[in-house]
Amino acid sequence: MKRYILVLLSFLLLLSSYSYSQSLRVEGIKKSLSTAKEDSSKVRLLNELVHELSYGDKYEALPRVYQSIALAKRISFDDGLYDAYDLLGVIYLDKGILDSAEIFMLKALRYYEKKDDQQSLFKIYQNLGHVHVQRGSFENAESYYSKEYAIAKRLGDHRLMGNAHNDKASLYINIGWNSIEVKNDTVAQMNYFEKAVPHIHKAIGYFKQAEYERGVALAYGNLAILQEEMYELDASKQSMQAAMAYFERMNYTVYLVSAYNHFNKIYQKMGLYDSALFYLEKSLDLSRVLESKIDTRNVYGQFSSLYVQLGDFEKALSYHHQYDELNDQILSESKQATIDELEVAYAMNRRDHDLALSELENKKQKIVIVSGAILMIALMLMMFFFWKKGQKEKKLNIELAQKSAQLKKSNLLIAQQNAQLTESYNELNNLTAVVAHDLRTPLNNLKALNSLVKMSGSLNPEQHELHDKSLQVIEGGESLINDIVNLTRMENVAEVSFEQLHLNSWMAEEIEIHAAYAEQKNISFEMHASTDEIYLVTDKESLTRIMDNLLSNAIKFSNPSKRVLVMLQDTGDDVTISVTDQGPGMTDEDVTNAFQRFKKLSARPTGGENSTGLGLSIVKTLVEKLGGTITIESQLGVGTTFHMRLAHSKGNKQSLNEKNRSGIASV
Repeated sequence: MKRYILVLLSFLLLLSSYSYSQSLRVEGIKKSLSTAKEDSSKVRLLNELVHELSYGDKYEALPRVYQSIALAKRISFDDGLYDAYDLLGVIYLDKGILDSAEIFMLKALRYYEKKDDQQSLFKIYQNLGHVHVQRGSFENAESYYSKEYAIAKRLGDHRLMGNAHNDKASLYINIGWNSIEVKNDTVAQMNYFEKAVPHIHKAIGYFKQAEYERGVALAYGNLAILQEEMYELDASKQSMQAAMAYFERMNYTVYLVSAYNHFNKIYQKMGLYDSALFYLEKSLDLSRVLESKIDTRNVYGQFSSLYVQLGDFEKALSYHHQYDELNDQILSESKQATIDELEVAYAMNRRDHDLALSELENKKQKIVIVSGAILMIALMLMMFFFWKKGQKEKKLNIELAQKSAQLKKSNLLIAQQNAQLTESYNELNNLTAVVAHDLRTPLNNLKALNSLVKMSGSLNPEQHELHDKSLQVIEGGESLINDIVNLTRMENVAEVSFEQLHLNSWMAEEIEIHAAYAEQKNISFEMHASTDEIYLVTDKESLTRIMDNLLSNAIKFSNPSKRVLVMLQDTGDDVTISVTDQGPGMTDEDVTNAFQRFKKLSARPTGGENSTGLGLSIVKTLVEKLGGTITIESQLGVGTTFHMRLAHSKGNKQSLNEKNRSGIASV
């Protein structure tokens, strides 16, 4: 395909002749760097050197840009850091490593957008467009080129407008190539090539207005190559002659080699082989003067191809041997350069890794210090409250001893003493609630500090893991406090409010509430009932708390992709609700201790969830308030079933069924 002959228009405009004057600039920058201090001026010098080297010695450019990034990070110089990221993206783009190129370009883009740096944004949009062109993602490329054009138009910069039109032409040419390669549609290919031509002419016009001779020269050269693709050979010759006039005046010898090769192809297509040989000889001489092995090798290949057409197979074979010999040298040098580049990249990555580890250790120390201080304060508060509790208990014991001596004197005094004991018990429960309430403050402070750590900058995977673990510990503490408060409140509230429920519908709603949590572990629910019309007179709020605990426990202790079964059984005298999971099951000791407070059982949640040891204690307390019973049936490795048995109502079932038929049966 001619695709490998035609150079991308936008890339040519990014290149410049690596001439003697540029070599002097590189040496001058290196000399300045040798005496520069480790500050922002050195970062700017390094970025300037990388910019110059990216037009020539890209192997030296890569370690230099990593050096700039490391220094900019060390001295917190953001402008220099993101300029270096931009340059690194361009280097990776030239190497064809598109994913890495896009990563660093997007880093720079976010920074320039915050600063509203229009010139830098133009360059980034242009380079991101080039990345997507090479990927064949033409819609994304067009989007970036449109943003690039909008900036150029807004700034009224003729040189930027020339670049924008040149990029548009590049896009059309690549879409044309894609049409022929993917769809074999030569008509579409030529249509896109024709759409590209006016954009190149506009680019030439804008470059002339900007007096940007290099842009004019390269645009003429690109137009010549495109016209040759369209078989407009005379027009192609004229465009290349116009380009050569600029190349010769500006002493751009590198591009003269490409121009001579282009004339060779034109004259071969015209059948003028003597003229083709003439330009090949000029191209070979200039390549040797420039000591460009790649250009020399390519000319040898073109000589071999031309002599095959002329029927002189001996000369064709001779040039082919020279092509192979020089190609082997280039490949050998390229391999060594790649090895050197990888060694430098490894050293830079190692240094960055060590720096990141050092920063991580510092952050860890800060977190440990702050967390330790908060935990110490919380511990002191707990010790204070327990001391106060002990003092109250001591005082209470003294009072009890005094009152006991007076029991013999009067029943009235006994009643008064009982009242005082009840009041003291309530104070004890209130104290527990106060302790639980006040412990929330340090936990909330810990959670806020955790959020600040995450907001302070991007975290690596290890830091994310530490952050998530500490947040999980805090949430576990909050769950424990909530369970303590709920348990205390339930023990102190003697009255419950009974109402009639259609148990089938109510249970379906409860299961639906827990479905989202179950789906996170790919766990499914099944519900079976002995009849569709099961009614129950009970306290709805208490029953909701019971089922929330049982259903969430079933999900929490079940392995992913398992099933939770809910059974409703109307036995006539009472209703049995059973919840069965497919978890690890319980030992005999676990079954014995399951309903005791703060007892951690041997089975652990399968998804790393929190478990306070109070959930089943709360369940048992509520079931007993409703006048029911709850039992456990479990088998290790198979699962666990909780059976809750509740009476139909305080009245008789016959009157309840009559009430159902009169009103509620229509639910």
